[in-house]
Amino acid sequence: GVGSGGAASAAGGGGGGGGVKRARMRGSASEAGSADRDRELIAGLGEYLVSCGGAEGLVDGWYTRTEVRKGGGTAGTFDTYFFTPAGKRFRSRAEIARFFQLEAAPAKSAKSQDAEERKALKSAEREAKKQQKEEAAAARQAQLDAERALRERYPVPDERLAEEEPHEPPLGPRPTPLPAGTGAVPASAVGDLLQGCDL
Repeated sequence: GVGSGGAASAAGGGGGGGGVKRARMRGSASEAGSADRDRELIAGLGEYLVSCGGAEGLVDGWYTRTEVRKGGGTAGTFDTYFFTPAGKRFRSRAEIARFFQLEAAPAKSAKSQDAEERKALKSAEREAKKQQKEEAAAARQAQLDAERALRERYPVPDERLAEEEPHEPPLGPRPTPLPAGTGAVPASAVGDLLQGCDL
């Protein structure tokens, strides 16, 4: 009983090891297939660039990456991108040919050109608005600086300087003259007083 159990255990252990081994073999085969596909894509890209007038070796060190679309009506489809050694990504071989400024590179489609023109126009509008805001802010700041400099140079209002004496208060209203016969001058002396004023 023990022997058979040991044999069964050994058989089971051998079977489990074989399963792990097969999984590793499948993973290695998948990685090898991916590497082979990467080399084929890069080789095809190099041949394409040569056909466009480029030199051999333009894409040495480049690599590809395949990504699965996760949303939209095209979910589940694959996109393959080309990458430079520095990590710059390209979507198509035509885009790479234009990147290298090859004479035989295919021209951009009218739709792509329109999209780029709209993008450039929006960028120019944003830059113009930004410049206007910066100019307006600079003008406001210049005005504030000028006003501050004027206050520092002339801190006292023009109507009164620091060395001037304070203004005297204005005189009050003219007093009402007293009628004749009132006050400190007796009525009998009014005539004499008028004669003295005439002199």
